[in-house]
Amino acid sequence: MLEKTSAEMVLRPAAGAIFALVDGRSVLFSETRQKLYELDQLGVFIWCKLAQGASLEDVHQELGQLGIGERAAREFTWQAMNVWIDQGVLDLDWRMSTDCAFSTVLAQRRISVRAANRELSQQLISLFCVTDDSGEEEEDIAIETMMLGDRVFFRGNDASIQRCEAAALAATIKAHITG
Repeated sequence: MLEKTSAEMVLRPAAGAIFALVDGRSVLFSETRQKLYELDQLGVFIWCKLAQGASLEDVHQELGQLGIGERAAREFTWQAMNVWIDQGVLDLDWRMSTDCAFSTVLAQRRISVRAANRELSQQLISLFCVTDDSGEEEEDIAIETMMLGDRVFFRGNDASIQRCEAAALAATIKAHITG
């Protein structure tokens, strides 16, 4: 298992994501996608806590105070997060140091990769085989990766957030770069 991330991470509603009551139903509206997504009571609780700036651990603890077991609280929260990220209504914002960064050239394109920890960086280095230490600063593609729980999140130049299991990281990044 990969080590935990050292990046500073914040979960927040995406730009254009609006929580509202419509005919007595709790919904999230994605202005970007022009879609409504209905929430159940647990989803409303999790959304509101995250929108108020609560950490995942805070949400899990508060769900526990409501009588929901720790494992179930984590599963509910992760399910909701995964759906909301896929729907584009929840953003992960992270900042990390450049301690675990490298550059490489792939098919005439310079790729800059930053990872949240050394183990994740080593896994990514093996994906690209050869690093580029030429000192050129301009990259064509930038990839940032971090761990949250047992999942890997990454974003590229388009700022969209992708997620995958650690074992699928290489294939997912390759698909993102070539897609």
